[in-house]
Amino acid sequence: MVLPDLMQAAFINNGELILQADTPRPKPSENEVLLKVLVAGICSTDLAIINGYAGFKGTPGHEFVGLVAELGSAVASAWQGRRVVAEINQWCGHCEYCTSEKYAHCTNREVIGIRASNGAFAEYLLVNVNTLVHVPDQLTDEQAVFIEPLAAAFRILEQIERIEEHKNILIIGAGKLGQLIARVLALTDNEISVSTKHVKQKHLLKDISVNCIDEREIISMGYDLVIETSGHISGFKRAIKACCSLGYIVLKSTYLPSTVDLSQVIIRELTLIGSRCGPFEKAIKAMEANLIDPRCLIEKIYPLSEIGNAIDFSQQKGTMKVLIKPGI
Repeated sequence: MVLPDLMQAAFINNGELILQADTPRPKPSENEVLLKVLVAGICSTDLAIINGYAGFKGTPGHEFVGLVAELGSAVASAWQGRRVVAEINQWCGHCEYCTSEKYAHCTNREVIGIRASNGAFAEYLLVNVNTLVHVPDQLTDEQAVFIEPLAAAFRILEQIERIEEHKNILIIGAGKLGQLIARVLALTDNEISVSTKHVKQKHLLKDISVNCIDEREIISMGYDLVIETSGHISGFKRAIKACCSLGYIVLKSTYLPSTVDLSQVIIRELTLIGSRCGPFEKAIKAMEANLIDPRCLIEKIYPLSEIGNAIDFSQQKGTMKVLIKPGI
């Protein structure tokens, strides 16, 4: 395969996402591979980053599936041409967290499209070979691009031990991530309620074993496990109000700096759990077994050349998943 010297890539510049058509194609170092991006997904974290969250400068985008196009000198030739996804945390391998196999918390980590590492809103990107995960032939590109966010939803089942003991669970927010979490928790025997704002959100959940409720129907101190996915501090406040004494709140949102009264967390002895990246293998197996098919969440697919329009559409209230395909 003859690779071009230049490529299209989107960069954050002073709060704007600028597409540059003459960006030099990156070259892999010893333990890296170059991926040709097949599909990338836009998530709420990307939108927050574009709007200034975390002070990131570079190419955003961390949900993707790609083809291995070029190998670093130490990478096994078997990876060439394989269709893959990658862990977003690019870990060092020698810090305290890495040696205890807690790679997502690597002290020296770079995070694709979020922290010190260019992301997937480009024709090509670099990733460390030790973070690659093969995509089974059975999964389409449109399914594979959901592996990273679906894995984040499965992370909750790792963090909440004996989830079957939490009989009354509330998910606050039925957006992109909330929809995936609802589908994961619907695989359990728990009673799941999901607060929804839009008819579209309810429609997408109609075939899932969950109860759709309005925010006004949330029972004060009525849930022993609350999962907050809204991305708004008002959702966090609502979660505190909804959680029963000695209950658990899982935070799956990216919040801007804000002030919250945590007195009720102390008084009612609530447990707050931050939740981030999750197990890719469980996400892949769930889709392979047809237990979860997230493609119903796809609203629109744009070429990379229309990344600006894709971002604008994604920022409209109630929009579900928007994908970028550099090859169209």
